[in-house]
This record gives sequence, C-alpha cells and structure tokens, in this order.
Amino acid sequence: MIKKHIPNSITCCNLVSGCIATVYALAGNAETALLWIIIGAVFDFYDGMAARLLHVSSPIGKELDSLADDITFGMAPSAIIFSQLQMMSYPTFLEPLRFYLPFAAFIMAAFSTGGKAFPGKRTLPCRRQPDFCRNTGRGRKFRQNFTKDRRLPQGREHTQRCRLRRETLRAVR
Repeated sequence: MIKKHIPNSITCCNLVSGCIATVYALAGNAETALLWIIIGAVFDFYDGMAARLLHVSSPIGKELDSLADDITFGMAPSAIIFSQLQMMSYPTFLEPLRFYLPFAAFIMAAFSTGGKAFPGKRTLPCRRQPDFCRNTGRGRKFRQNFTKDRRLPQGREHTQRCRLRRETLRAVR
C-alpha cells in the first residue's frame, strides 16, 4: 500500500529542492542554488528509478514529476540567470535591441518546431530536406520540387515519398 507513494515522495523532494534553489538564486547566492539544483537532479534520477523498481505509475505521479522538473530545471536556473543579469552592465550598442531579443528567441523556437507552433501557416519543412537533397545534379531538382509544396509532409505518404526519393538518388549515383 505504501510502496505506490514512495516515488511521489521522492518527486516532492525534487520539487522542494527546486523551490529552495529558486529562493537562493533570487537572493543572489548562485553557488548554493546550483547545489540545490544538483540535489534536485539526484532526486529526479531516483524517483524514476524507484517507480521502475517498484512497478508503480500514476497519472498524478507523471504530472508531479513534470511540475518538479519545471521548477528545478526551468525556474531555478532562470532565477540564477535573472539575478546575475541584474548585476551586469550592458554595452551601449545592445540597448536598442534588448526589447527585441525575447521575440527573436520566440521566432526561432517557433520555426524550429517545423511549423507546428502556427497551425495553418505555411512554413518550409527544413528539417526533412537534407535527408534526400544531396549536392548532386538530381538533388537540386528534387529540392526545387519539394519546396514548391510548402505544406509539411505527414504520415505514410511522406515516408513513401522519402523512400522513393532516396532510392532514386541511389540509382543516379
């Protein structure tokens, strides 16, 4: 009866260590905050191990683990960076850009998802392109044909098209 709560207890230790790391980071003590993040990583390792060894899982455990990871490995390091950047002086040439840099990071993140961040917008499927577009004469033709269709290829049709293109490229070589 109690064994199903052991991994969640360890996850709560991870969550508490992330909260402590955040408090130390916002107080300006980055070294102690880093120590608590490492302690949280140890707890994170052992909660997964305990769940596997005890053969227990629960929906609340999955959500709790995700929340603890967000706090320990997301919020606490962000708080360290935030406290360190408050003590930093910026070069004058970066002052006009400081308002645009977060948006640039968002745009880069959106495009690295391959267009899934904006459903309905047409983006270039740049991740799949290098698989079959080599620097051959035929590769250029395939690249031109592929970029005409700006939809992201999906499912079985995409797999069959990629396989066909790879086989064609191998035959040409």
